Amino acid sequence: MNILFHTYGKLNPTKGGTERTTITVAKALTEKYGCRCFSSFEDSNDHTDKVSCIVDERCWSLDRRRDVSIDKCREILFSLKIDVVIVQGSFIHLPIFREAAKGLGCKIILAHHFEPGMDSEFVPFVELLKRRPKSLVHCLQLAKNILLYPLMRKQYERMMRKSYRIAYDSADAVVLLSAKFISRFKEFGQFSDDSKFRIIPNGLSFEDFASLSDMKSKKNQVLIVARLDERFKRLSLALDIWRRVKMDLRSEGWSLYIVGHGKDEHLYKSIVEKKAIPNIYFVGRTDPQPYYLMSSLFMMTSVSESWGLTLTEAQQMGVVPMAFDSYDSLWDIITHNQNGLIIPEGDVQKYVDELLSLMSDNARRLRIAEYAVSSSKRFCSEEIADLWWQLLSGI
Repeated sequence: MNILFHTYGKLNPTKGGTERTTITVAKALTEKYGCRCFSSFEDSNDHTDKVSCIVDERCWSLDRRRDVSIDKCREILFSLKIDVVIVQGSFIHLPIFREAAKGLGCKIILAHHFEPGMDSEFVPFVELLKRRPKSLVHCLQLAKNILLYPLMRKQYERMMRKSYRIAYDSADAVVLLSAKFISRFKEFGQFSDDSKFRIIPNGLSFEDFASLSDMKSKKNQVLIVARLDERFKRLSLALDIWRRVKMDLRSEGWSLYIVGHGKDEHLYKSIVEKKAIPNIYFVGRTDPQPYYLMSSLFMMTSVSESWGLTLTEAQQMGVVPMAFDSYDSLWDIITHNQNGLIIPEGDVQKYVDELLSLMSDNARRLRIAEYAVSSSKRFCSEEIADLWWQLLSGI
């Protein structure tokens, strides 16, 4: 079976969760079922090497003329002899692939990688106020956007709701990460049919699991792996939590490592400098696995996640994860106080207290870490590949 995965970014394990989980699925389907996996993407600025599980890759983007986009897409499907296209979250491409696949016997699947409705978030008003126009034309455009912001937001939301319906109608199947997302997807898209939904969680990113010896030799290190984007990841909350933690003697000798990059890196570094928050190290964009192996505790402060791939990565590596109760699928991953901790949304003091408690209680930390490793095995790549194969061979 020839499978085409379509993503915005070029497949790269350090790029983001969508790209990382795509590589995991493609690799498992190749090794277990002999599939031939291909990639198409839009980001023409990424010139990293092709990952080994991908036979061939094509960079293309939508053209203003719809017929040109369909022809581009059809050429890819025909030349690569694609049997199934898995569109990783890009609603706008579903009807294009649907048209391009006519007469080719090619199935189209939408894999949705967001909490339904969250991808409808428009440019926040505060972001408009931060913009610095470079010319009179830009100044007038910015003023127009500010004045018309309420109307533009409503129009954008209506457009997104419509795109949900069109994407659902265009797909042969729609894969969600949690059964809890079905009702939210239908509600946001304003339709009632649910016959196309399938539930497949994200698989684990790494092949190995932390051993008991690994867990006992971990350092007094707390880890964050995230895109540095305040709007969704809320790392300013994490920095405030860490500031409070470091005021307590129980945190002596502990450090916080932040792996990732993004547009708000300067903001976070300036917060650390301005508030003189100690023992924080910004690592940048790199392979996070060595940091998981060294770390004892993992922090997540996101306002929303589709799945929270970094949580299962932490569990797999014996790092005790902590997260705010801010999104539905979190409960599919963490059972509170067994394989991680769920903190009531917005309760910063509770987060601080639990973090300090884990720092000072080695036995509790090790117990949770051990169970985290064993529970993460339900998301191993072989199990997830089986779910995908059942879908791919059955549609």
